[in-house]
Amino acid sequence: MSQHNLPELKTCYVDDLKIPDFDERKTVQVAALLVKKFNNKLDRDKLLKMIYLIDRKSLEDRGYPITFDRPYNMKFGPILSHTYRLMKEGNGKYWNKVFGVPDTKRLIKLQDVKVGIGALSEADMEYIDKVIEVVGHLSFQEISQYTHKLAEYEDTGDTSRPIEWNNWLRAVGWDDDEILDIREELDSRASFEKMVGDAWE
Repeated sequence: MSQHNLPELKTCYVDDLKIPDFDERKTVQVAALLVKKFNNKLDRDKLLKMIYLIDRKSLEDRGYPITFDRPYNMKFGPILSHTYRLMKEGNGKYWNKVFGVPDTKRLIKLQDVKVGIGALSEADMEYIDKVIEVVGHLSFQEISQYTHKLAEYEDTGDTSRPIEWNNWLRAVGWDDDEILDIREELDSRASFEKMVGDAWE
């Protein structure tokens, strides 16, 4: 993948589960912490995979991800779709202020701006450290092979396919009764966010 441009995501995300909106601010703060820990430059594709694994670890432990991004399977393994597009298109509200366009070696670098961590909890930052410990020393190709062994991965050929949330939750160890509780909690959280958002419009 590092030898090519990021391909298009060709499949629309479909799931009957209501979940909170994608949190770009948290995503940027997670990405910025990762890049800082790699001397302010990190391979774009490796960064994409590591953010997926951080969200997955949060899902495994707490029943919800950090970024609330939507998971997809692609031929190089699972990824997060909104984060993928931020890296590919660079048109986010926060992303552009923090990261420059990847250079010819596809390295993502921090621009000369201060990036806070106020949106992240201590647990969120612990997941970042745990994922670095497990895969931080690996190349993108090695991390891709690692993610091919995850329970939620399926070969999609040259296209892409969303990972349904029930399958993602089962893959990290939640049983059906627990998933019902998690779905109810996420639905309530999403409804509350919408109510607050509507009140401000």
